[in-house]
Amino acid sequence: MLVTGYHEETASAIAKAQMIGVYTYMYKPFEIDDLTNVIEEIRLKKLQNLLAAS
Repeated sequence: MLVTGYHEETASAIAKAQMIGVYTYMYKPFEIDDLTNVIEEIRLKKLQNLLAAS
């Protein structure tokens, strides 16, 4: 997950990160609830991947 406060300046870096598998990105400022929701999504996705691999 990437977090940045620079919209235009990081557009190419975000595009490259998405190509190598970054889950998502957020621009600052953001709500803490949004951040915790994304972290929970990542946790659930990893758990599902682990269970599927068993």
